[in-house]
Amino acid sequence: MTELNFLLAYDEDTGLDKTAATIQSRLAGMEEVDEVEAKAQQMKVTGVEIAAAIGVTVLIVRGSRELVEEVRKLIVEIRKLKEEVGGPKEVYIDIGTRRVAVEKLSDQDIMEMIQLA
Repeated sequence: MTELNFLLAYDEDTGLDKTAATIQSRLAGMEEVDEVEAKAQQMKVTGVEIAAAIGVTVLIVRGSRELVEEVRKLIVEIRKLKEEVGGPKEVYIDIGTRRVAVEKLSDQDIMEMIQLA
């Protein structure tokens, strides 16, 4: 089982509970996703201007051969959702101790995520 953690960063907390429910519903409908949880969070991160966020945890249950492709499909869907759900300022994914913007995610990052899972 592979757990992926995303953070959708917003400048303000306006309707994020509804947006989180939309994200959770959409990702739960993906064949690749076994479980998903999306929750609005109040945040104040020092050095980074994030006032509010939606934390998304996704569980993928696949063999290692399929996993890279499944993660790529999920990343594509997250990028689409970024535009469709009220335009978060940025979407990040946690890779070990690093937080990487989804737009800058490389194949090497995906391989590292899988190895750490």
